[in-house]
Amino acid sequence: MKLEGLEHYHTKEWMSPSALSNCARCPRRYFYSNGCRLAEKKTYPAMKFGEAIHAGLGCLFEGEGGGGRDTLPLDNAMHAFDRIWTREYQDENPDPKRNTNRALQIFRHFHANHTVNRSLYTPVSPSGIGTEVANRVSPFEIAFAVDVGCDLPLVGRIDMLGRHNHTGELWGIEFKTTSELSARFVSGFELSPQVLCYSLALQLASHQRIAGVIIEALLVAKVSVDSLILPVFVREHSFEDTISWIHWIRRRIKECEDSGDWPKDISACNPYSQFGQSGYTCDFQRLCLVDDWRSLKDTYVVLPEHRFLLTKDQGCEQ
Repeated sequence: MKLEGLEHYHTKEWMSPSALSNCARCPRRYFYSNGCRLAEKKTYPAMKFGEAIHAGLGCLFEGEGGGGRDTLPLDNAMHAFDRIWTREYQDENPDPKRNTNRALQIFRHFHANHTVNRSLYTPVSPSGIGTEVANRVSPFEIAFAVDVGCDLPLVGRIDMLGRHNHTGELWGIEFKTTSELSARFVSGFELSPQVLCYSLALQLASHQRIAGVIIEALLVAKVSVDSLILPVFVREHSFEDTISWIHWIRRRIKECEDSGDWPKDISACNPYSQFGQSGYTCDFQRLCLVDDWRSLKDTYVVLPEHRFLLTKDQGCEQ
């Protein structure tokens, strides 16, 4: 049975780990989020603060061994942070855990842990790896658009490529800001679509063996600063599993597009149904509680389409 409101859906020219995960969780969620590009009107301070921290972290690797100019990377990091976490935004969303001063403390802690002979890894220049994009978030960010054997490319952005300082292995590097710095938090990245897809994409883009992804979690708190590093190894057979998963989800999306039917996975509205414990309810649940989802469409915003520019002047929407 065809879903009403299909005119609001737009087919994609790409796949991303997050979009694939949305469909794996619930086809209707993919329809709302990725096909119609609906998003909640409220901007969450935690997400905006995390985005601003990400923008500054890459600057902290610049100028290492600069002969007494240790403040320069911190200054650059704060400038990058301030471009996203504006004064107006901070005044509108006062938060003792998320503000300019807390960002400076996080950057100082990170910089101290990544000086020469202290860091677990050394950043690798993204030159020649991945695709060129005009809006790179940090100097070391890698954007990719790789062929995984589907009709669409797999696209995304990775915070950094790093070389392990002891083993010489290449690793993807992903930074995560979190209010819960625990083994439970970082263990959630074992066999995660993001880690597996990023490792696969890096291996295809660089033509070199990628050991996995190093998750570096940074604590967001009122007073404390801390971090936790977890290297997540990806074995060869997991690359095959990842490709099979991508193809499976892509077939699922095409079947929904061809039929015009985007079923609701009612077991995925809340983690309690699937995992026996409560958690974040799906952002689009209220659309599924009414007979016609379009009656509540205006309670969301429609995000604009962005262009993901490839190196050969090809383009696909991001």
